Amino acid sequence: QQTPFLHKPRKRGVNHREAMKPFKIRCSQIGRIMGRVGLTEKQEETMYELRAKMKLTPLQSEKLRELEHRHANPELPDGAKTYVREWFSEQRYGVRREVKSKYLDKGNAAEAAALERYAGEWAEKNEERFEDEWITGTPDHLPPNSDLVADIKCPFDPYTFPYFEATLPEPDYWWQLQGYMHLVGRQRAELVYCMEDTPARGDWDEAVVYDMIPPAERMRIYKVERSDKAIREVIERVKMCRAYAETLENQFLK
Repeated sequence: QQTPFLHKPRKRGVNHREAMKPFKIRCSQIGRIMGRVGLTEKQEETMYELRAKMKLTPLQSEKLRELEHRHANPELPDGAKTYVREWFSEQRYGVRREVKSKYLDKGNAAEAAALERYAGEWAEKNEERFEDEWITGTPDHLPPNSDLVADIKCPFDPYTFPYFEATLPEPDYWWQLQGYMHLVGRQRAELVYCMEDTPARGDWDEAVVYDMIPPAERMRIYKVERSDKAIREVIERVKMCRAYAETLENQFLK
């Protein structure tokens, strides 16, 4: 069970009159800002139907003007606005909202074992943070002399392990890997799920060992190819987030 958000002190907050640093998106959070913008599919269909009519009623004309305005001036989806507001508070007050849970604790505790299961003698955890003008992130593993980047996931138990999913279980992970590939200049990525033993610590009472599961069934790998089109979309969305952050700052300074 998740505990409430913890407000973790970070650096000193920004003075009211200081300029905030430009918004950048963390790879792990790209999926939160990439929802559909502008009109829904149904609204687009309605707009095109109204445009095709020979004659419109006053109400239809008003509806068409409204849809065309929204189409030409797309707004961020609500999820992206929520994330930007969280980022704004983090920058303004020097605190960060963090979630603690036994699932996250288990993942962190078992990561080294999972990386060794996946990479063997090349199991070196990457600690370097990469960033450019738009995106920032720290990939789990960068195999030497390779065009591959890997991210490791350690499910809490067999019930949360993706035994039967043929495609990537979480769409947000696809965006996360796109961000990593962009930052490190690599062409391929692998999302690696490993079913590791649960250590006797954290929010659980005792260790749980999964020796009954054959080794070949304790790891699942999903392959992702780089999409430069996706990164262009992320950059455009970051620009929209920056514009929204600027409106928040203007409201704050009033």
